[in-house]
Amino acid sequence: MRTTYLSRVESDYFSRKWYSRSVTLFCNLLYTGKWMRKTQIVRCLVVEISEGGATVRVGKSLIPDHAYLVFGRFDVVVGSIVVQRDPGHLHLCFVKQLEPDFVNRLARMNSPFSTLESLNPKTI
Repeated sequence: MRTTYLSRVESDYFSRKWYSRSVTLFCNLLYTGKWMRKTQIVRCLVVEISEGGATVRVGKSLIPDHAYLVFGRFDVVVGSIVVQRDPGHLHLCFVKQLEPDFVNRLARMNSPFSTLESLNPKTI
């Protein structure tokens, strides 16, 4: 079996190098349609996050294996790979890991809607 960059990213996700924080934060998933034709944005609820990945709750949308998790009004856009699909949930592995300070600040946010607004030092 030939390993690729994406299979290495996926194996990093399942090795659980990072501590997951339980959160309730609304964000958006951005992805392109077939043949990069149409960009779509779907609202999701992040229920768990770490430096290396996140678990998000989504509706009936057909999310492809590659998507971007968007925090704020495109303040932070994180490339993600879907590594596992459960009914109503997607387990995402980030292509580039997040800073621990940023993840800790996200975990301390009070309002689940604050991640939909513009992220500035006051909100995060």
